[in-house]
Amino acid sequence: MGKERETRTEPDIWGNSHEYIYEDGKRVGEYKNEERGGFLGIGGERQRVEYDADRKEVGYSRTERRGGILGIGGEDVEANYDSFGQRSGFSRVEERGGFLGIGTHHERIGYDEGDNEVSSTHWERRGGFLGIGERRARVTRYRREDSDDDGYRASSGGDSDLSEGLMKLGFGLLIVCLVIWLVFAVLLPLAIVDAAAIGLSAAAMSEKRRTTCFGVSAAGAAYILLDYNAGWLTRELMETLPFLAGWTSAILYLNVSAGLVSCFFLLSPAVARLDRLRGLEADRRQLVLAASLLAAGVLIFAGQRWADSRWERDHAPMASVPATVDSESGPAVPDSPRDVARHAAAPVTLPPSPAEEPPSTQAAAKPVDTLASLPAAARHDAPVPVRARAPRLKPVRAVVPAAAATLACVLPDGREARLTADQCENAGGMEYR
Repeated sequence: MGKERETRTEPDIWGNSHEYIYEDGKRVGEYKNEERGGFLGIGGERQRVEYDADRKEVGYSRTERRGGILGIGGEDVEANYDSFGQRSGFSRVEERGGFLGIGTHHERIGYDEGDNEVSSTHWERRGGFLGIGERRARVTRYRREDSDDDGYRASSGGDSDLSEGLMKLGFGLLIVCLVIWLVFAVLLPLAIVDAAAIGLSAAAMSEKRRTTCFGVSAAGAAYILLDYNAGWLTRELMETLPFLAGWTSAILYLNVSAGLVSCFFLLSPAVARLDRLRGLEADRRQLVLAASLLAAGVLIFAGQRWADSRWERDHAPMASVPATVDSESGPAVPDSPRDVARHAAAPVTLPPSPAEEPPSTQAAAKPVDTLASLPAAARHDAPVPVRARAPRLKPVRAVVPAAAATLACVLPDGREARLTADQCENAGGMEYR
C-alpha cells in the first residue's frame, strides 16, 4: 500500500470547523471551500482548495462534466488541478466490493489524465475501543508506482471494512453472551439467595416502600432456609463460583438474621395493638417482641447446626477396610478389624486339583473366563459411592481395597476363598482385586 492520507473535521478555538489533512498522524495541510471567479461575487465557482502546513496553495478541485456528446450522456466528475492551473486528473464515486451486488460499498476513485487509477477515498471509523470513542474520518490511499491496478484494488479499504465489521460483530456477540450468562447464572441466583439482606438494605434506603421491602426480606429468609437444605440455587452457585463453597453457611445465617430483623419491624405495629400486651409500656412490648424473635433465631440456628452435624455424621466417607464377599447375599460387606485378623491367621484349605476330581465333577465345574463376568458387587475394586449432600459437599467415591496378605480367588467350582497369589494359581482359580 502506498501513501495514506486522512481528513479529519476538527473545531478551532472559536468553534469553527476545519478539514485538516493528516499523514502518519501528523497534520500536513487543510482543505477549504472557496468561491472563485466571477465579478463582485456574481458568477463565481465553488472550489475545494488544498493548502499545506505553511498555508500555501497546493491545488484545487471543482465539478466538471466529462464525456458524452454536446453535453449529452456525460458524467459529473471532480476535476483536480495543481497550483499552476494544470489539470492533473479527476475522481468519481464508484461501487466496489461485494458479491453479486451484496455487500458492496461506494468509494471515490481517483484517476490521472491517462485514466489510470491512482487513489481511493472512503469513510472509515478510527480510534476508540469496541465502538466507544471512535471518530469518522475520510481516508485516501494512493497506489504505489510499482504496483498494478489489480493489486491495489485487492488491498482497498472495502475488504478491511468488511473484516473490521465482522470482528466488531463477533466481539459484540461475545459480550452479549457473557452478559446474559452473568445475569442468569450469577447475578440472578445471588439476588434470590440474598433476597433477605437486599430487602433489608432497600428498606433502610426507601421510606415509601419500606413495608414491601420488609416483606420481601422475611420471605427471602424463609426461602434461603429451604434452599440451603434442598440444594437448589445454592448448589448451582457452588458449581458456578467454587469459592463460595466455604461461605454457604455464612450466607444462610446472614440472610436469616436479616429476615428476623425485618420480621421485627413488620410485627411491631401488630404487637402494639394486642390486648394482652396493653398493660405493658411501648418499650416493653418491643422488648418482648425482640426477645421472642431472638429466641426463634437461636432455635433456628441450633436446629440447623444439629441437622448439619447429623448429616455429616451419617454421610461421612466409609473407612478403607477389607471386605468379605458373599456370593449368595450379594453386595460386599466391610470387615471389622477383628475379622481381618481372623482371615489373615486362619489356615487355607486347598481344594482338590482338577486331575484328582471325578470326570463328572470336572464337567460340572465352570471356571470363570474373564474378570468382567463377575458381578460388580463381588469385586473388591468396585467403587462405593458416597452420596454427598448438596450443596456443601461434593460426591466422594471410597474404594475398599483387599487384604494385604491375601486376595479374593474364584475357584473352578464357583466357590470363593481368600488365598495368596501362588495358592490361587495352583488351585486353578482366578484372582481378582
